Amino acid sequence: MPQVLCYQDDILVMGKDHSNHPANLEIILKRLEENGLTVQHEKCAFIKPSLKHLGHLINAEGIHPLHDKVEAIKTAPIPTDSAQLRLFLGLINYYQKFLPNRLDVLYPLHKLLQKDVRWAWSTDCQKSFDKVKSIISTENVLFL
Repeated sequence: MPQVLCYQDDILVMGKDHSNHPANLEIILKRLEENGLTVQHEKCAFIKPSLKHLGHLINAEGIHPLHDKVEAIKTAPIPTDSAQLRLFLGLINYYQKFLPNRLDVLYPLHKLLQKDVRWAWSTDCQKSFDKVKSIISTENVLFL
């Protein structure tokens, strides 16, 4: 359904305006009821201008990475071995959707983790590392 995001047992219902949101919410609640499902009222939040969900801030402008997560990426040290590189890639994994051309951007880093590749932090690796940090550090928004 448009303007509805689901993740496991979380249902986020949005609306284009203050009249659209309650209509969308009513449709979802009716579908839940028709299928014998209920919600726990104490876990529900209604008519919120923004919310934090799964490491993102969602508001009228779109979906944004959380500031503290971005700061962790910005301050991540240059990896000195494959274990540290895997930690960095894990750190950025959740925000890869904010990286345009992510396969191309991350290629030098992933190549370094291939089997039978000797660890050697190259200029291309450094450029990739810096570019990822730069892109994720800018005000990126995914539009709903």
